[in-house]
Amino acid sequence: MPASRNTGVSHDVDVVYGSSSRFFARNEQLKVTRQKSIHERRELQERLRSSSKGFSRESLQVLAEVTHDDDDDDQHHGFTTFEAHEDTQTSEGQWVDEDEDIATDEFMAAVQEHARNKLNASQDHRTWRHRLRRAQENLLPSIPGMTAGYLRWMYPPPIHTSSSPLPSDPTLTDTSMDSMDPPQPRTSSQGADWSFKIAVIDIYTLDTLATIPRSEDCPSTSEALASAGYIGTTPDSPTLAFSIRTLELYRRLRLRKASFSVEAFSKVICDLYAWSYRRTYRTALANAFDAYLLVRRRVDEDVQKALGRDGRDWRAKFGCPACGYEVNDEPPLKYRRMLTFDGNNSLSRMKAFGDRQVGDLRRFTGDYFLTTEEVDKFANGVQKLDNSDLVSDPGIGLDDDDDDAQGSTNNDAECTKNWKAAAADAKKNSWGIFDETGIFASACRHGIMLWVVDMVRSGELFKYPLATVQKALDVLGPRLMIAYDIGCKLKTTIKNSSLGPTFSASESTMCVDAFHGYTHNFSCQDSNHPSILEGAGLEDFGFMERIFSQSNNLTVLVRYASAFNRRLFISLYFTQWDKDRYLGIGYTLYRGYVRALRVIKADDAALVQAKVSLNITDAELEVWKVEQSQYLKTVGEEDEYDVFAVTYVELLQKLRIARAKADKHKGSYTDAIPDGYEPAPVAFVNLKAHWSDKDTSLSQTRKLETAMRRSRDRVDALDRDITDIEIKMGIARRWEPFDEDYIHAVEYVNKRKYHCALNKLQRLVVLRLLELHKLNLGRVGYKMRSHMGKSLQARCRAIRNAVAEYNAAAKDIGKPQLDWSKVSNYSFVEEFTLLQETRDDVRSKRWTTPVIREVMKLHSRLKRAHEEIARLDVEVRRVHTFIRDEENMFDFVVDELNHTKSPLSGAVQDFCSRRRRANACIMRDLQSIFELDGFSGSCEPGLRDGSDIGKAPSASPEPRARMFASQEPSLTETVDDALDVDDTRMEEMGGMVDWMSSLTVSH
Repeated sequence: MPASRNTGVSHDVDVVYGSSSRFFARNEQLKVTRQKSIHERRELQERLRSSSKGFSRESLQVLAEVTHDDDDDDQHHGFTTFEAHEDTQTSEGQWVDEDEDIATDEFMAAVQEHARNKLNASQDHRTWRHRLRRAQENLLPSIPGMTAGYLRWMYPPPIHTSSSPLPSDPTLTDTSMDSMDPPQPRTSSQGADWSFKIAVIDIYTLDTLATIPRSEDCPSTSEALASAGYIGTTPDSPTLAFSIRTLELYRRLRLRKASFSVEAFSKVICDLYAWSYRRTYRTALANAFDAYLLVRRRVDEDVQKALGRDGRDWRAKFGCPACGYEVNDEPPLKYRRMLTFDGNNSLSRMKAFGDRQVGDLRRFTGDYFLTTEEVDKFANGVQKLDNSDLVSDPGIGLDDDDDDAQGSTNNDAECTKNWKAAAADAKKNSWGIFDETGIFASACRHGIMLWVVDMVRSGELFKYPLATVQKALDVLGPRLMIAYDIGCKLKTTIKNSSLGPTFSASESTMCVDAFHGYTHNFSCQDSNHPSILEGAGLEDFGFMERIFSQSNNLTVLVRYASAFNRRLFISLYFTQWDKDRYLGIGYTLYRGYVRALRVIKADDAALVQAKVSLNITDAELEVWKVEQSQYLKTVGEEDEYDVFAVTYVELLQKLRIARAKADKHKGSYTDAIPDGYEPAPVAFVNLKAHWSDKDTSLSQTRKLETAMRRSRDRVDALDRDITDIEIKMGIARRWEPFDEDYIHAVEYVNKRKYHCALNKLQRLVVLRLLELHKLNLGRVGYKMRSHMGKSLQARCRAIRNAVAEYNAAAKDIGKPQLDWSKVSNYSFVEEFTLLQETRDDVRSKRWTTPVIREVMKLHSRLKRAHEEIARLDVEVRRVHTFIRDEENMFDFVVDELNHTKSPLSGAVQDFCSRRRRANACIMRDLQSIFELDGFSGSCEPGLRDGSDIGKAPSASPEPRARMFASQEPSLTETVDDALDVDDTRMEEMGGMVDWMSSLTVSH
C-alpha cells in the first residue's frame, strides 16, 4: 500500500473582519499562524519580565496568582518554554501532525475573540470632555506626591539651618534657578535598580534621554520624575517629560511678557533642538506646564499658610501696607483708604460655537475673584435706574438730543450721556459671541490689585461696581474714597440701592478720576473732582488705565482659552503685577512726596503775594468757593414761585375761557327751546314717519346738550385745580386781571420762552468759560489741554443749538439777535453781557473775575498738597512698621520650620529671601524720603496691635531689611534716575495716545 500523507490540520487561519457605515465600508483580512502566535506570546512575556524587574518574591507570587500561573506552569508556559520550542517551530504554511493538546475549536474561538476585540476597539464614543475629565481625575491625586518631589529636588536639605540672610554672591542667592542642576541617577539603598529611562526635553542641556532614579518606597512615576527635576506630560506612564528648569523659564517669561504663548515657546525649543515643529510638542508642553502650575500653586499656598497669610481677605487688607497697615498712634485721615475701579472688555473669552460642548469643566478659585453670588445679589437692586447707556469704553461725542441740547439740569444724567461708547452698537452685537465680556477690576491708589469681577454676557452693569463697593466695605472698613469714571452717577445708584444706608453710615464717598473728570460738566466737577474734594490730596485716581494698558497683553491667550485657564492666567498676571508694585511702593511714596513739596514751594509764595496785593483773606476765598458751588447748582433753573405763579395764571386764563364757552353752549341750548313750549301728549304714533320729520331738530338738540355738559365739567375741573394751587400757595383771594401779581405773571408768561432759552444758554456758556479757564493754567500739560479741548468742542455744538433757540425766542419779543461767532470767542464770564438780563447776574461777584478765580485755584491746590503730605507721612510710617514686623515674623517662622525639619522650610526661606531683598529696596527709598528737605513725618516705625501680618509679634526696633541693601550689586543709580522713561511707561503713554486719538469729536 503506497505511503500516504498523515491527516492533519493547518495552523494558518484567515479571518475577515471590518466595519461598514453610511459613508464607508472596510474589510480586512488577518492571517494568524502558529509561529506568529508563539512570537507574540514571547514578546508579551518579555515585556512582563521587564516590567516586573526588581519585584520582590512576594510581589512575583501575587502577580503569578493574578495571571493564574504557578511554579509548575512556569516550566511549561514561562520563559523557558519558548526557548525549548524555538528550534522545533515549523515554518509558515507547513503541514504537521495534529497536536492533541490544542483543540481546534478553542484555537478558532481565541482567534475570533481577538478579531472581535479589534473591531470593538474602533468604536470609541468618548468625547473631549471625557478625556479631559479623566486626565484631571488622574492628575489631581498625584499633585501632593509631585509637590513633595518638587520640594525635595528644589530645596535639598540645607547645610546650615540658620535663618540669616543668604550670601551676597548672586550665584548663591537665587535658589529658584541656579540650584536647578540636572538630576543624577540613583539606586535604592536595598541594591535593587528601580531607575527607568524616559525621553526628556531640557532647554539648558538639550538632553533627549534621562535616567530617572526611583526608590522602592516611591509610590508613583510622577513623583519620581518630580524628585529628579522633571514633570511628565501625563500623570500615569508618561513617555515624555520636561525639566523643571525649562518649565520655570517659560513661567518667568510669561510673567514678564504675558502674550508669550505656549506655541511660541515650543517653537523655541524645537529651534534649539533642531527639530521640525509639530503641534504635538505644543500639546505636550501645555500639559506639562499645567501640571507644573498646579504644583507651584500648591507650594505657594503652603508657604502662605506657614506664614499665617492664608486668609481669603489677607491680601486685600495688607497687600498694600501703605493703605492697610494702620499704626496705633497715627493722625486721623478724612478717608482711611483710597481706591479706584473700572471695567475693561479686552479680556473677553469666546463661548462655544453651535452645539459644541465645553471640554474643560474645572472651576478656578482664588482671592482675586469675587464669587457669582456676591455679584448677582445686586442684579435686581437698582431697577429704577436706567443704565442702558453705561458701557465700558467712554466716548465724548454729544448728539443733538443729549441733555445739553435739551437743557436738562440733571447733572448726573448729563455725565452719563457723555460717556457713550463710540461703537456701542458694535459692542452690543459682539456680546453674543462671548461668555465673559471682560473684567471689572479694582485697585488701591498705589496700583496694587484688590478684586476682579468677571463681566458675564453683559456690558459694564451697575451690579459690578455695587458688588465691589460692598466687598470693600465688608473687608476694608469705613471712610473710603472710591473713584469711578462716572462716580457722580454711581453715587446716586448706591443711594437708591440696598447698599445705600451702609455706604452712608460708613462716611465713604464716590468721586471721578482726574483724567476723565474733565469731560464732565463743571457743576459735576465742582462736587466730584478729586482736585476740589477735601481729603483727596493730589491723587488723580488714574491707575486703572495704566493697569489695563499692560494687562491687555493677555488678550491673545485668554480669548479662546477655557474658563479655568483664563482665570488662571489673569491670576498669575496680577500676582506678578502686585509683586512689582510692592517692590516700587517706596519709589511711589518718594515721587509723591517730592511732587507735593514742589507744589507747596512753588505756589505758597505766589498765594501769599496775591492775597496781599488783592487784599483778600483765606476766609473770603472759602466763602467765594461756597457761593460758586451754590450758583452752579441753581444756574439755569426757574424760581419755584415763578413756576407755580405761571401755572396758576395759565389755569385762571383757561378757566375764564372755559366759562365763556360754557355760557355760550348754555345759551345755544336755551335758544333751541321754542317759545310757548308745552310737553307733547303721550300717544302711539308712526315712529318711522315721526323720526323722519324730527330727525334734524333732535340731533341738533342732543349735540347742544352734550356740548353744554362737557363745558360745565371742564369749568368744574379747572376750578378744583385752581383751588388746590391757591391752598398750596397761600392765596386768600383769587387773582384778578388788574392785580399786580397777575400782571407780572402774565408778562413773564409772554417772555418765558425767551427766558428759558436765555437761562439754558447762560448755563452752557458759563460752564464752558469755567472749563476754558483750566486750559489757560500753565501746569496743565499739552495732552490734558488737548483732551479737554476735544470735550469742549463737543459741548460747543450744544451751545450752537442753544444760540439758535435763543434767537428764535428773542425774535418773537423784539430782542436783539446773538452772533454765534462772538459767543464762541468769549474768554471770561464778564464778557457775556447777556448775563445781565438773567435772574442770577454773577458778573458783579468777585469770584467771577479771572484773577480771583486763579487765586481760588491756587488756594485749592495748596490745600490738596498739604493733605497729600499729611497722608504720605502716615503711609511712610505704615510701610516702615510693616517691614519691621515682617522681618521679625520671618525669623520666627523660619526658625520654627527648621526646628521641626519641615519639608516646606526651603520654600519658605526662598520666599523670605526674595521678600527681604524687596524690603531692602523699599527701605532705601524710605531713607531717601527721610532725607528730603521738608519731610515732616517720623523716621521711626510705629506699633500695631494684633498680629495681622503673620504669626509673630513685632519686637526689633529696626528692620533687618536695611542690611540687605549692601548685598545687592552696587549700582550708581539714585532715586532720581528712576525718572527716566522705561519700557512700561513708554507703553502706558503710547496706549494713552492711541486711546486719545480714537475718540470721536463732533465739529
